[in-house]
Amino acid sequence: MSRPSSLVGEEMRAGTYRTSGPGDSFGCYWERARNSSGELDAIIANGNLEGSGRVTVNNGEIFKSTGCQDWKKAG
Repeated sequence: MSRPSSLVGEEMRAGTYRTSGPGDSFGCYWERARNSSGELDAIIANGNLEGSGRVTVNNGEIFKSTGCQDWKKAG
């Protein structure tokens, strides 16, 4: 999965995903949000990865990712 933003349950399946980390020297940012408003209070969790990482997403959430290698479903 390499979309910059996906609706969990419609554009991607709920579950745990992993990435090998940044796709370039600018880093890898991910975000789980309640909606696509872009407001800070919509963010459930987020992070910047320097190496590999995992995230679990639930139906109805928005998952955003920039600068990361592809996220692949774990298990």
